[in-house]
Amino acid sequence: MVHTAIILYYFVSAVLAFVIFGIFLNQKKRSNGYLVTVYALTAVANLGYLALAISFDNGSAIFANNVTYVGGCFFPFACFMICADLSGLTIPMYVKLPMALLSSVTVALAFTSGYTDFYYKSIEMVKDSDNISHLVKVYGPGHNVYIAMLIIYVMALMALLIISFFRKTKTSWKTMTLLSVILLLNALSYILERSLHLQIELVPITYLITETLFLIIYQRIDMYDMTANVLHAWDRMKEYAYIVVDKKLNFIGASALAKQIFPELLSQRIDAPFASDTHPTLLGLLKRAEEINRDNPKIKVVSVEVEERVFRAELNFLEGNFLSGGYILELFDITAERNFLHSIQDQNERLRLAEEDAVKANHAKDSFLAAMSHEIRTPINTILGMNELIGRESNETSTLTYSKDIDTAGKMLLSLVNDILDFSKIRSGKFSLHLVNYESAKLLNESLSLLTERTGEKNLALETDIDENIPKVLFGDDVRIKQIIVNLLTNAVKYTNEGTITFTAGGIRHGIGKVDLIICVKDTGIGIRSEDLKLIFEGFERLDEEKTRKIEGTGLGLAITKSLVNEMGGNIEVSSVYGEGSTFTVTIPQRIVDRSAMGPLTDYKVGQAAVKSRAAYNAVFTASDAIVLAVDDNEMNLSVFKGLLKKTGIKIDTAAGGNEAFAMSREKKYDIIFMDHMMPAPDGIATMHMIREDEGNPNIDTPFIALTANAISGAERMYMKDGFHGYLTKPVESKKLENMVMENLPKEKVRS
Repeated sequence: MVHTAIILYYFVSAVLAFVIFGIFLNQKKRSNGYLVTVYALTAVANLGYLALAISFDNGSAIFANNVTYVGGCFFPFACFMICADLSGLTIPMYVKLPMALLSSVTVALAFTSGYTDFYYKSIEMVKDSDNISHLVKVYGPGHNVYIAMLIIYVMALMALLIISFFRKTKTSWKTMTLLSVILLLNALSYILERSLHLQIELVPITYLITETLFLIIYQRIDMYDMTANVLHAWDRMKEYAYIVVDKKLNFIGASALAKQIFPELLSQRIDAPFASDTHPTLLGLLKRAEEINRDNPKIKVVSVEVEERVFRAELNFLEGNFLSGGYILELFDITAERNFLHSIQDQNERLRLAEEDAVKANHAKDSFLAAMSHEIRTPINTILGMNELIGRESNETSTLTYSKDIDTAGKMLLSLVNDILDFSKIRSGKFSLHLVNYESAKLLNESLSLLTERTGEKNLALETDIDENIPKVLFGDDVRIKQIIVNLLTNAVKYTNEGTITFTAGGIRHGIGKVDLIICVKDTGIGIRSEDLKLIFEGFERLDEEKTRKIEGTGLGLAITKSLVNEMGGNIEVSSVYGEGSTFTVTIPQRIVDRSAMGPLTDYKVGQAAVKSRAAYNAVFTASDAIVLAVDDNEMNLSVFKGLLKKTGIKIDTAAGGNEAFAMSREKKYDIIFMDHMMPAPDGIATMHMIREDEGNPNIDTPFIALTANAISGAERMYMKDGFHGYLTKPVESKKLENMVMENLPKEKVRS
């Protein structure tokens, strides 16, 4: 029975050594050659002890004994190197080589057994009463080398443990405890075996316990992967920081960068809870570990600020076994990204402020332009209005001649103001088109009629070639198209002293419901030099100053024309022969509303005939039962207004400001109220709203007409949006004023 138990002990020890060795190799977690060596040597040594126990002769027993020495001599060396690795210490080559050589010499001496009496003076196999083979040895002087080797390894291992004890922040106390157990077991087994003269070897079981403890240690370490892969990776990836804790949030390890970020980690003990003075941000992140598990393995933290650096933090679950498991906190330095983002945000903020400043500047510019328009147009309105009254009431030829000159000069000044306002709006990007359905024949008639007087004054012939098949109704900005045509015709008249102005209009249909409106103006004027053609559309350019210095204008007309054409998606071209004349061709895409032909033009010819004989003014209607209110803070403007409507018989009340107008509106019902905009508080718009919101006021529903010098682009839409029924710019044209009155007076009060 004892024989069987002892044989089974050696057999099981050998088998378990190979099984554990196989388990370790199967895990394939670590590439530690010394650990592989320990498992292999344990298997070899235990196999030798099994072979010794069942030997049948002295030779086989001595060979089996030598096999145990192969494991027994190199086993301490491999254990020493593993302990150094676990302690985080690097053993220099000048230490490793002598120790490996000592183990090799000891094995070599052991293999002399049976041949010399140097290692063993005598060695003989005997069988005990249980028929178990063992050797009776008388040690020789060579055996002292083996004893010295063991003493050296024990002292070296003790030195490692002592060093590790003072390196608590670099070595796990749990690991050190297990290593101490290994050292104690191996020393104790040797002492017991020698002192008690046991017939059974304790080394096999000691080896098994040793490699089992190594397996436990590396099972734990492999899960965290601290001593090899991760730590080495951390050393290579300096921009990343990692902190590892176990399931109980005890500190396991950290990268060098993590210790730079959180210096308190330098004094943090491994396998111990975090100290109370640990950075609260770090503790806060780690305590969130309770929120994660296998189903929710990661928590992302947007950013963590430590001093002047910013990190993106990620807390990940580490899945282990019954001995391990824990969490890894990764910190990615995003300071550069944060700084870049802040620079972008700062830049955006500067752009926003710049945009606000630009908006304020544009608003100030708009206000300035509106004010200038008002201040300049107000006296022009008075001049032209009074001049028209003189023309109406005087029959003297010289007076009428003077009146005509005043009218020409006033309109030229008005044209300059309009050009500057338009050009400013276009350059500021606040220009917009107002698209409507319009009759093409009416557009062309009105455009040509405006130039008949100018061509007649210079004795220029105005020839036309107009395609009667142009679609009758088109969709576009008729006001701006008319401005383009008038600008081109005006330009031709200005630079032509004799000869002919030829106006051509046609259309090329394409696609469904689309037509390219083509306008061509040709003159026999002074022409343009070829080198100046590229400058012709630049603002404020006056070419060939020698010939054009006596011609009025700012040089903005063609620049405005090109901008208007571009805004409509069209094109403008110019060809010229210096000294012979120029030709401007404009193509503007329009949408067709009515495809029928517009027919021939006749109205503008009537206008040409009218130029030759100026008829006396007669009102086109009378309305003696009507009463209107005119509100303006300029007394001369009120005088002009009353004079222009004098012959219509309309009763006209006047108010010099908003408050006076409001009081008068409460006392009397008016058919129309004409309201100037820019007056001392309240202004015209505010006054209109005061009257409209005054419960019981008889003029709540009275039509309001904006009568103002504010002629900047978009003004009409602004007034209509505010609730006005109409809009007239100063200087007021008598025909437009009479038409506006006729449209808004009750029909029963108007007599033609």
